[in-house]
Amino acid sequence: GAADFCSILVHSLEMTDAPALCAAAFHYSSLVAVRERDLDIHCDASDNNSCSLEEEECLRQAGSDAKYLCALAGSGVENFGTHAVKIALDAARLKSMETLAATVVRKNGKLGSLNKSDARNLRSLLLTVNEEGDWRAL
Repeated sequence: GAADFCSILVHSLEMTDAPALCAAAFHYSSLVAVRERDLDIHCDASDNNSCSLEEEECLRQAGSDAKYLCALAGSGVENFGTHAVKIALDAARLKSMETLAATVVRKNGKLGSLNKSDARNLRSLLLTVNEEGDWRAL
């Protein structure tokens, strides 16, 4: 999965930035892990599919709203340098904001369309999550 995702980034977007590709692989893997836990059982120490100790501690301190950020805790992304860590964290913040935005714009349990003004405001909000404007997190 992560390798296929990185292959798409390289071939379609011509992305060859090593920290961005490392961050993308870790971000993809963390999204899959969060999705699997959401569908199955949330972090549970008695389960074989439990979170890492670092992730459990992060979730205890930050709360479940930080599940995408916490999924990177203990993942090893820090072994690939500070740029990879920053990009992965920015991508996780963006995913958290996307999830929040999807919840906010739901109408009767379904995603509704936004008018042009609301859509522009939402795009601006999503872009402000990336504190230094590094496009690689997008």
